[in-house]
Amino acid sequence: MYTEIFKEVVSITHHDYSGCIDKEGWDDPTTYLQTIAKLERQGELTPVQFTDIQEDVDLKLALQLLQNEEW
Repeated sequence: MYTEIFKEVVSITHHDYSGCIDKEGWDDPTTYLQTIAKLERQGELTPVQFTDIQEDVDLKLALQLLQNEEW
């Protein structure tokens, strides 16, 4: 269930987000997806852990955006 939700979020950010063309290639959801899938298979993934993983993805992208900003 969480794997599919994460894939849908990634799909939305890659295709339906207004800045997706500018941010293409800036993220790497594979590592996060593997973590989610592993925890889900083991029956150890909670809603809180899933939210934390998703927030880590968002934070990483935000930091990359800030690092690439021209001041």
